Amino acid sequence: MENLKTEIIGILIDSENKNISEIRFQKTEKDFSKLLFGQSLITFPYDENHEIILNRDLFYSYGKFFFAISQEENPELYSGNGIIVSYNSKDWFSHHLNIEEVKNRIRFFELIDGDAQEIIKN
Repeated sequence: MENLKTEIIGILIDSENKNISEIRFQKTEKDFSKLLFGQSLITFPYDENHEIILNRDLFYSYGKFFFAISQEENPELYSGNGIIVSYNSKDWFSHHLNIEEVKNRIRFFELIDGDAQEIIKN
């Protein structure tokens, strides 16, 4: 990442609290570690201009709280928290998404009796 001290606006997906919110943060290891509970990061595409940043260690472990970005019957589940940001081939930037549209795409899941079950938001 270039210019690690730049403040950007992202969308935090908090799978444990089942909350989606816009956040301001510095592109520093300290801020990523605090928001994602670790410093080892992995990314996945959200759309053609945005990425989801996840904690690599949580992604590869079988956690208790998950989220999905799909309305499909058997969506790919992401463990832990995620941050959506804009992306180009070199760096992350503030997102350009409608947060209400993001909220409508995200589904939350929790491991209950060994099975990931969808938690319906109120």
